[in-house]
Amino acid sequence: MTVDSSSLNKASQDLNGTSQFAKSEEAWDVYRLLVENSYDLVGEIDPSGEYIYVNPSYFSSLGYSQKDLIQRSAFDYIHPQDQPKAKREFQQQDGTTIIRFRHQNGAWKWFDCSFRQFGTENGTRTVLISRDISARKEAEIKFDVLASLGTRLSAAKSQVEAARVVADAAGILCGWDAFSLDLYDPEMDVIHPVLMVD
Repeated sequence: MTVDSSSLNKASQDLNGTSQFAKSEEAWDVYRLLVENSYDLVGEIDPSGEYIYVNPSYFSSLGYSQKDLIQRSAFDYIHPQDQPKAKREFQQQDGTTIIRFRHQNGAWKWFDCSFRQFGTENGTRTVLISRDISARKEAEIKFDVLASLGTRLSAAKSQVEAARVVADAAGILCGWDAFSLDLYDPEMDVIHPVLMVD
């Protein structure tokens, strides 16, 4: 099926209940086409947080098939620090929030989530539309580390304390989990070990 802008406009009007077109099969075909081919994650959860529907982007973004997620709690995949916020916010009628979802490989990815509740004959449902913002969040975190590095180094009272500041920053900026930091004394032509992280 080819989708042009007039079909999208008709589908949008129909889904908002402004024309008879909404009752036609073509409107649902356009709607299905948009949701199934979206890069964004589109999911539907019930009041307890269990997935009722997820689009194929859950697999491409997070590695989970529809079978892996349906009838499982969305909160099982949300970072423990973000769960209280997500549970509280998903009880609202609509809104946006930023939360971390666990990838099937165990890594955490940042998502900007828009959500809206609606009523059905089977009860209340919440639609989640989530966009991966991991690259943006990682850039923000690195910017914050670099922006505060000078202040933190100036406040260090010893070489070891300064080395720990550098080690913390390197861990965030470079992902290093092991390294050593040495200081060179040019007057004595000697290298002094300051910190070793294993």
